[in-house]
Amino acid sequence: MPNQPFLLFPSAETVKRADLNKAILPKMQLPSASRQSERLEQKFNEIVSAFDDMKPDVEGFEPELVIVFETIADDIKEFSKAAANVEGLEWVGELDLGDQASDNDFHIDKEGSEDKPLTARLYAVMSNQKAAQSLLSLWNNWLLEPDKTAARGLGPFKNIFQHLKDIRRWGPLDRLTGTGVLEDWRANLQFDAETNQPPVRFEVELWYRDVDATRTNAYTHLEDIIKNAGGRCIAQSAIRDICYHGVLAELPADAVADTLSAIQSQEYTELLRCKDVMFFRPCSQSLHPLCELSEEKNPVSAAPGALVVTSPVIAVLDGLPLENHTLIRDHLIVDDPDQFSQHYTQPGHQQHGTAMCSLIVNGDLNKNEQRLSQKIYVRPIFVPLTDWNGQYRDEGTPEEILLIDLVHRAIRRIVDADGNEQAAAPNVKVINLSFGNRWQPFENRYSPLARLLDWLAWKYKLLFIISVGNHGREIMINTAADQWKNLSPDQLRNEVIQAIRNDQVARRPLSPAESVNAITVGAWHEDASTTLQGNAVDLYKDSSLPSPFCTVAAGYAQAVKPEVYFPGGRQLYRGPTIEDVNPTKFTPVTTNRPPGLKVAAPGTNSGELTTVSHGRGTSHATALATHSVGLAYERLLEYRNQPGWDRLTDEYLAVILKTLLVHGASWGNEAEMIEAALPPDGLKGKNGNRNWQHLQRILNRFIGCGKVDPLKAQSATDQRATVLAWDSLADGKSHVYSLPLPPSLSGRKVKRKVSVTLAWLSPINVRHRNYRQAFLWTDIAGKEKLQLEKAGLDQKTSQRGTVQHLVWESEKIVVIPDDERIEIRVNCKADAGKMSDSIPYGLAISLEVAEGLDIPIYEEVRERISIQISPLPNPL
Repeated sequence: MPNQPFLLFPSAETVKRADLNKAILPKMQLPSASRQSERLEQKFNEIVSAFDDMKPDVEGFEPELVIVFETIADDIKEFSKAAANVEGLEWVGELDLGDQASDNDFHIDKEGSEDKPLTARLYAVMSNQKAAQSLLSLWNNWLLEPDKTAARGLGPFKNIFQHLKDIRRWGPLDRLTGTGVLEDWRANLQFDAETNQPPVRFEVELWYRDVDATRTNAYTHLEDIIKNAGGRCIAQSAIRDICYHGVLAELPADAVADTLSAIQSQEYTELLRCKDVMFFRPCSQSLHPLCELSEEKNPVSAAPGALVVTSPVIAVLDGLPLENHTLIRDHLIVDDPDQFSQHYTQPGHQQHGTAMCSLIVNGDLNKNEQRLSQKIYVRPIFVPLTDWNGQYRDEGTPEEILLIDLVHRAIRRIVDADGNEQAAAPNVKVINLSFGNRWQPFENRYSPLARLLDWLAWKYKLLFIISVGNHGREIMINTAADQWKNLSPDQLRNEVIQAIRNDQVARRPLSPAESVNAITVGAWHEDASTTLQGNAVDLYKDSSLPSPFCTVAAGYAQAVKPEVYFPGGRQLYRGPTIEDVNPTKFTPVTTNRPPGLKVAAPGTNSGELTTVSHGRGTSHATALATHSVGLAYERLLEYRNQPGWDRLTDEYLAVILKTLLVHGASWGNEAEMIEAALPPDGLKGKNGNRNWQHLQRILNRFIGCGKVDPLKAQSATDQRATVLAWDSLADGKSHVYSLPLPPSLSGRKVKRKVSVTLAWLSPINVRHRNYRQAFLWTDIAGKEKLQLEKAGLDQKTSQRGTVQHLVWESEKIVVIPDDERIEIRVNCKADAGKMSDSIPYGLAISLEVAEGLDIPIYEEVRERISIQISPLPNPL
């Protein structure tokens, strides 16, 4: 099919923002002031009394403790500002607590909804004695006159008291629960008692304090406690813009064992009682197992392509690649200021970085895909790692460095001049992160690393492309081990889908995949290799679905994560070794043999530069997504001298590439396969009818926006007209675009498809529950003229991140006059407090029919679109 250039919308008309349709929520039953007094009066008094036994520390700092308010079913707006109006009170955090069961005090006041779960939220403040007394006074005043208007600036406290489920001190269990640190400590102590065990490293996230001296005092206090226990603090990092203060520490193994023993008896050590600590966590790390390499004797050659872009636009933070490998030679600029290359002392260790760079430059070598014509900036952040026995097992981020600090320094070095040093690659706009922290799956709150990436994305206008993470878990189906071989491929697929859905609690995105500004990538069970391994089992034989090792989850506030899927290789499994009546368990096969994506690889001997291997994973899918973005960027360069394209300045490059990356995503028949695999009774509502909302949520978590056709990110065709726009919007404003409809569709019974993708970068407000400051969305007026039906994400779900992707289809006969148009309105609304910034966005709309039909969609739209656009300075 012949490629056609993208079309451009003329300049948009700016109008007042459209109203956002909000669901009318049923009224919630709240306890009365007298009931709140009955429930919580004693707790308020206990908190005030707790200060009586506390004394100033040796530096003379006044005693403090963290007080947490647990509220039900309400967002306490501007609470951080209200806390600042009480002397001695300092906001230090907000956390989602997930859904909580209704009770007699808090429930929906609607028949049939009394048992509906309610959202819960935690607000934390650091308080001294005077502030605690002020809190008690505010509480008592509200109890006396609950209907009285609160004093100026203190209104949020009245709201807190009305919705207050509990008030208490932040304690040891809060610092441990859900972090994985206890499991990590136990794993580190599973050696023989006679073994000289190394110290156990972990991370401490302190409550972030705005005042430098207070922050320093908190670190000193923690350091003293750890030193007294025989340990040490290795590194710390404080990042004001994301309210983060973290410490990398270690304790002797016997001190960790004593700590675990004390927890069992509910006797908490001084470290666990440290009031400055928010969370204890395992060391943030990304690990990629080193595989035993098996060389291919007939390696492929790279597709031809001359370098036309020498100043990198794409950066890769990963392992050290084999820079002179014939398949990636001359395409890489390796920048290694930390000298991590010195750790790569043995042939065969440079696996992950080489594979990722190969995929970004070449795509899947089995497909002979188009090669990038640009250099890639590479910053090594992995090193080979040994296990407790001194054997090299993994390639991953170093244990002696805080991961968030390493990433922060790496990205700042790429794009930001620092003192006398120039930015290492100032034109970079896309950063590939094919890693995830296995110890920090997403759980109701943004991780520090996700917050960092969101802030950096906005500050430097960057597109981060992140892998959602692999879950190499056993898959257990209901069929007995002595019967599973009797299942047909469709029956086996259905049982596997059910098993994965039942395991969804453990299949969550790995930090920083929940990042709101990034595009997160999942792996599709697909590759172009032809060889299968012996007795290994393809659980999705002849089916096109997300990989069995992928997530089945969502991001913050049920945002779609991952947004898109790219081929990640077919993962094979081993069946049970004993065939009995127990449920069948399948174990993933780990190998670099086919099937999988073919990539460049280090040889087993030094100097081997032509070896290839096969791999699978969300890392690989993410690298393919970056390859797609690289090709899209090169296509945009070809348009530079065309009318209207001089408007594509540096400010908009990241958002238009983000738009194009997602624009080719769609659902295929996998939605029907997943639906068919689910038990019908599990999809019925209370009235016995099919619960379509419940089914939609399941499909959203399995498929996201869908699998991407990367060709749609690069061009239009005769039967597909793709029209682009980019601009900036302020709060309360809208831009309106007009899309002409091709009259040749009139009276034709053909399947037509409309795809709309809106992407932006948002500033963040870590002191606000909504976090994402800029909320953009589209309204489509007139699409009913094409009688379209939804064919993917629903409107509400698609609005929860920073990319909205909607697809409609129809083959009904319609009448389209020659001058018929539909209007697309892009709206902007502040979502997390006041917003003064203007928000850059990208917009793509495609109207298409099946290729080969004698319907000139592209030509008819082109003739009706004006391209007279006022030029802007600083062209790309």
